[in-house]
Amino acid sequence: MRQEIVNPEGADGPAPLQLFWALEDKEGEVAVQYDLDTGEERKIPTAKPHDWASIAWVPFRDPDLVNRINYEQNKLQNPTYVDLSPLPFIQIIPKAGELSRVTRRGYLEYFSYYQCSACDTTFKWKKEDDDIVPVCPNCGMTNTWACDIHGEVSPIHLENGENRCPHCEKTGIPRGCRKIRNLVQKDGVSQRRHYVAVIEDKIEIEIGDDRIIIRSL
Repeated sequence: MRQEIVNPEGADGPAPLQLFWALEDKEGEVAVQYDLDTGEERKIPTAKPHDWASIAWVPFRDPDLVNRINYEQNKLQNPTYVDLSPLPFIQIIPKAGELSRVTRRGYLEYFSYYQCSACDTTFKWKKEDDDIVPVCPNCGMTNTWACDIHGEVSPIHLENGENRCPHCEKTGIPRGCRKIRNLVQKDGVSQRRHYVAVIEDKIEIEIGDDRIIIRSL
């Protein structure tokens, strides 16, 4: 049995940022995405990547800064929140004029999960040989089955998904069971943001949650 407790996210807003940009111009001056004292977001000093000597993505490490930024974002009609990040500090130093594009790339992953009616735990579950029905990893709750004749039973789970009453099976008159849904299956969506830089339309660097991908274009 493979289980993973999850906190399903809705798709009604963007995933929190884990990194913020810091830009160095050709004179060595550095601009950052947020005012570190107030949390207010700043505009990019120039939208032409060719003019940047380097770009760095800085992970959010300071809880107070995160709180200041999110406080300021709450004032906006379309806020973009931030969160503490385990990602490393990443700096890209291209040759002069070679940085051609910098952007963020969003991903949505749709999945199914279960919510336990007993303890409200939400979890993913994958069928394996040792357990063919989902079990709540917090309290051990499972779905139950009832036969119209024999009441609640431990059914025979068939490969085709049918669940039969074991007592009726012995009589030679098989009977299916009704499932009592103690674990409710739902659909969830997780959101991820990757950070992308393109060098001279030849190389793309994509920074994900747990890896850095370098592609030849």
